[in-house]
Amino acid sequence: MRKSVEASADATTAQARADAATHTTDARYSPVTVANRIETLGAELRKLERRITAQCYDDTRGYLDATAEQIQARAKRLAPHLDEKRDQIAYWEAVRAAQVASGKATGYDRSTVTKGDRVKIRGQWREVVRANVKTVSVTTGYTWTDTAPYAEIQQLVRPE
Repeated sequence: MRKSVEASADATTAQARADAATHTTDARYSPVTVANRIETLGAELRKLERRITAQCYDDTRGYLDATAEQIQARAKRLAPHLDEKRDQIAYWEAVRAAQVASGKATGYDRSTVTKGDRVKIRGQWREVVRANVKTVSVTTGYTWTDTAPYAEIQQLVRPE
C-alpha cells in the first residue's frame, strides 16, 4: 500500500513538472515574445557593433576617435559575442517566419497597416490612427491614443 501511495505522489509531481515545462515553453515561443526577443537581440547586436568604433576619452584632449589598432583589437575581442548574437537572431527569425507561415503569428508591418484600418489588439478592436515604424497608434475611446507593436495585432479589417 505504501509503495502505491509513493508511486501516486511521484506521478503527481512528474505531471506537475511536465505541465510547468509545457507552460514555460509555450510562453517562450509565443508570437509576441518571439518578436520582442528579436527586437532586443537586434538592439544588443547594434550596441556591440557601436562599441567597436566608440570614442576613447583622454584626460588632456577629451574624446578621441578610436585608432585602427583599437578598432581591430575590439573587433577581435567582441567577435565571439557578435557571432553569438547573430546566431540567436537567425534562430529566432526562423522561429518567427515559421509562426507567420503556420498562421500562429501575423506578419503585419507598416506596409500592410494603414490609417483607418481596424485592428484587434489584446482582444479589443481599435481604429488605426497612424502606422509608425515599429508600432501602430490606435484609438482608445478617450482623448488619447495607445501604441502597440505590430506583433500584438491579432487581426486586421480594412474599412471597406
